[in-house]
Amino acid sequence: VMVSLLLGAGAGAALTKPDKTPNTARARAKAEYITGNRFYEEGRYDDAAASYEKAVTIDGQFARAHKALGAAFVKLNKPDRAAGAYKRYLEFDADGVDAKLVKNVLSQYEGDG
Repeated sequence: VMVSLLLGAGAGAALTKPDKTPNTARARAKAEYITGNRFYEEGRYDDAAASYEKAVTIDGQFARAHKALGAAFVKLNKPDRAAGAYKRYLEFDADGVDAKLVKNVLSQYEGDG
């Protein structure tokens, strides 16, 4: 349930903080993100993670894609990679709608380690 909240929350938030990513690259990143969301909803978490990774490679400041990548890694039982993606999300959207929830998830990971 928490992972679903993390994936879906903040959908109305800005894609990124102000950046210098060209509009065409931003559009490609968003397309990969949307593809990742479809894969995620289908339970194809490896494919979702691959799409989210493409999105953040194209636009490194795409906060929601970092957050979604974290959620996919949680589903793939890769908590270290999930934590890394969530930390990058917070770098770019520390005041986002679900930043507090992401911080709580990270504190749970750190408590487990």
